[in-house]
Amino acid sequence: MLRQLQKPFDESQRENIFHTRCLINDKLCSVIVDGGSCTNVASTRVVEKLGLPIICHAKPYKLQ
Repeated sequence: MLRQLQKPFDESQRENIFHTRCLINDKLCSVIVDGGSCTNVASTRVVEKLGLPIICHAKPYKLQ
C-alpha cells in the first residue's frame, strides 16, 4: 500500500514569498513571487534587459 507523503495545505503559505527560476527568451531568470499580492508587475529594468515587448493596456488603471 502506498502512503501519500504530501502535507496538508497550510493557509499561512498564501502570504509567503517564493523564489524560483524560469526561462524568458532563452535566458535563465531568478523570480521572486509574493503569494499574497493581487498585482502582477515587473520593473522597467527587467523588461528592458530581457527585451520584452511593451503593450499598452486598453483601460489603464493606477496601482495602490
